[in-house]
Amino acid sequence: MKEVRLFAITLLAGMCLVAGSSVSQQIEDYLPNTLLIKAKEPFSSIEFAAGVVMTDQVWFNILSASYNLKEVQSVFRNPHPLLSGWYRVTYDSDVSVPELVTIMKSFPEILASEPEYYVQAQLNAIFPDDPSYPSQW
Repeated sequence: MKEVRLFAITLLAGMCLVAGSSVSQQIEDYLPNTLLIKAKEPFSSIEFAAGVVMTDQVWFNILSASYNLKEVQSVFRNPHPLLSGWYRVTYDSDVSVPELVTIMKSFPEILASEPEYYVQAQLNAIFPDDPSYPSQW
């Protein structure tokens, strides 16, 4: 009997893990024409000139002109050194976000590049819907 209970609990836990992963995979929406990058060296200056964003780093200025980058903002204010170099980049071109993420990742000066995903709180993750939840402890 104990083996049956243990199997049922293991099976239920596995189903919960699979259900949880499918929920997170369903939420793949991201902001249009916006991505996040982590530059190897943080920018010391960011300005808008000639219709595109310009920085103190030549490689980024080439990307900016090529893909019509319109805005670059630091993600964190006064960041810890491990968080410095993260920027939110918005652009105005026909390149899709996944394509531009791939292009950005090909530059050795960029450590990371990803879409800026929408975040949605799941109420059932905060408040369990199990009617026996209070009696479990």
